[in-house]
Amino acid sequence: MKFRLIILVFTMFFLNDTSAREYKKPAQKNISTRYMLNFEFSYPAEILVNDMVAEINLENAPFSPCNLNAYLLDQKEQKIKIKIFHPDYLKGGLIQPEIIQKLNKELAIYKYKIQGEDILHMEELKKIDFPDIKAAVPYLEYEWTFHIDTAFKTSGWSNAADLSKMDKNLLKKEVLNKYEDLRAMLNKGEGARFLKEISTANDDFFMSNSFSDAEKKAFVQHQLKTYHSLKGLLLPIEHYRIRMMGEGKVVALERVSRYKGQGVLVAADKKGKKLYFNYVMLCKPLNSTSFKVIRINSFIQDKI
Repeated sequence: MKFRLIILVFTMFFLNDTSAREYKKPAQKNISTRYMLNFEFSYPAEILVNDMVAEINLENAPFSPCNLNAYLLDQKEQKIKIKIFHPDYLKGGLIQPEIIQKLNKELAIYKYKIQGEDILHMEELKKIDFPDIKAAVPYLEYEWTFHIDTAFKTSGWSNAADLSKMDKNLLKKEVLNKYEDLRAMLNKGEGARFLKEISTANDDFFMSNSFSDAEKKAFVQHQLKTYHSLKGLLLPIEHYRIRMMGEGKVVALERVSRYKGQGVLVAADKKGKKLYFNYVMLCKPLNSTSFKVIRINSFIQDKI
């Protein structure tokens, strides 16, 4: 079984080799429980936990393992949905019935006890498998339930407004305005302001992954440095779709052309030959007139 230890620690902001070397690891490390989805398939896919996008990559393949903690609810039963596409699905490629066994290899939810980058204990919580298919299909989509024994009392999105009841034009306008504000912060190099905007997402991530104060500080310092570095690099917000999730309480803007499926806050560093992806999810708290960032998935990719 393959482990990406960096991802075990930093699912919310994936560190490539260069930035990992620059990251100063704190001495104080709590022991934490991590629920992870392990898999070996290298197909374009999206992973939803309790109807929230935990991982998505429709051009290559998601990172494995996938940390589920920030998307777990304060209840025993959880839901996970995986949608896998044929690598050439945009050109009509189909997933053949005989490939199911390969996709199911090592596909399981695990429970880890982790301290820093050290795995102290791991156990298979649930083996999950795509059912057999009788004919070729462009994609596979299936949902499973699993149970956890750890309480995750994050602020989450349970106390957010039902966005499906909003006027569609008003929803689009308000969501786009929020994304434009977030883009402007990053494009101006205002990392500190952007960190305030994602503070709820950070707090929930730290709580659900049992970060020590030292780990929180180091993590935020690295985020701040990264966000500052995006000054002048943000691509325009264009060619997108509005995606509802979180049982209608959360919304995101996804790209539909180049970098399909990623969030619209993409930065391209041509000099450094890197891409910075930020998949931002918004909700509108009850009795509030404005949207807030509830979750963010970010990673850095070397440009090809």
